[in-house]
Amino acid sequence: MSFYFYIKTDQRPEPDDVLSALARPEVEVIKTVDGDLAFYIPGQSLRGAMVYPRKDGYEVGVNAFTPACDAILARDLAACLSKLTQAEVKPEDSDVAVSSDEVAFYGGAAWVADRMAEAHLVAHRPKGNDPHSPLTIFGYRHPFNVTPEMFKGAKSTLDARIDTVMADGVALQEIDRDGDIFIAKLLRKNAPSIWRTMIDKLRQQLGLMEKPQDGVPTGAAIFSLAEGVRTLTPVPIGSAPLYAVLGSQTTGYKAVPFAVVATTARKIGAREFGVGAFDLTLAAPEYAALYAQGVPL
Repeated sequence: MSFYFYIKTDQRPEPDDVLSALARPEVEVIKTVDGDLAFYIPGQSLRGAMVYPRKDGYEVGVNAFTPACDAILARDLAACLSKLTQAEVKPEDSDVAVSSDEVAFYGGAAWVADRMAEAHLVAHRPKGNDPHSPLTIFGYRHPFNVTPEMFKGAKSTLDARIDTVMADGVALQEIDRDGDIFIAKLLRKNAPSIWRTMIDKLRQQLGLMEKPQDGVPTGAAIFSLAEGVRTLTPVPIGSAPLYAVLGSQTTGYKAVPFAVVATTARKIGAREFGVGAFDLTLAAPEYAALYAQGVPL
């Protein structure tokens, strides 16, 4: 559910040089944590158009479930890099390389339509899957979860529902551009050292230490949530359980299952992007009620 253009070259133009040559002032670029480049149009892009540096050149790609503007941008970027490096472009569905002028219009409107049709594959996941089970769409700034349940309805209105869900994801990408909001980061609860574990088990067997109570499992994903602070909650990714960590000056920190946090967020009418990404500000009563449902860390 993606499409790539391959450019074989040993040249490495700077991102700013690519932007200048692209001659599209509305386009911006950021570097991902993996060192790849995401080119995007603020307020219009969801996943953006990706440029992946490789040892022998570049891969320029557009991933499924993103607006048409990102597909067009991917073609423009492939054409731009081709001109800058004087290299031909090989589309993934062809054995014949094309020039920069040809790739800019590669496949015409039908190619763009094919990219948009790939969103239907996200909406119609295989039967047997839990319709409430989230699928993570990695936006150029923030991940975004969707479920098949969000696309249920008449086939004739599916495209409209896809557009609505995409618009939600687009809005999420720029939520921290101008607003005063804390972007909560996912962390992992580390396991204790093997020696610490062995010693604790021995002490339990000798009756020198009580067995630990059920709490946050090792490997769980956690994020911080403060009272009165506008926060974008991270979406659950993968199968690891997710907890919010809340604090009290008198009794320390507690971890609250994310499902409990989500229930509270929906109850107080917090803006939810897709499934599980909340623009959330907890007043003192809601914060105290959540804290009371947590387990000590």
